[in-house]
Amino acid sequence: MNHKHNRKPSLRTAATAVTVVGLVLGLLNVIVSNQLSTEGRAMAETSSEIIKLEKEVLYLEQQIAAESALAHIDQRASELGFRGVDAPLALNPSEPVALVW
Repeated sequence: MNHKHNRKPSLRTAATAVTVVGLVLGLLNVIVSNQLSTEGRAMAETSSEIIKLEKEVLYLEQQIAAESALAHIDQRASELGFRGVDAPLALNPSEPVALVW
């Protein structure tokens, strides 16, 4: 009879241990879920920012291409008072720049 009496506290201890382990696992689940949720939100915001910056880069590349186009440069030069040349300009120095041997 003494043997059965020793066994009941052991079952009670096992039940308590299972309960404690269950509570700890449940708490860990809540903590990990909360952290994943927060990280997921941060990743979504970062992805949105990346898309926004990629669009801005594309726009700026288009602006650079437009500003560097020859037609734009010619128009801007005319606005600043530059004019086209009718004939190419050639310099004829009185002395040769380099001697050919």
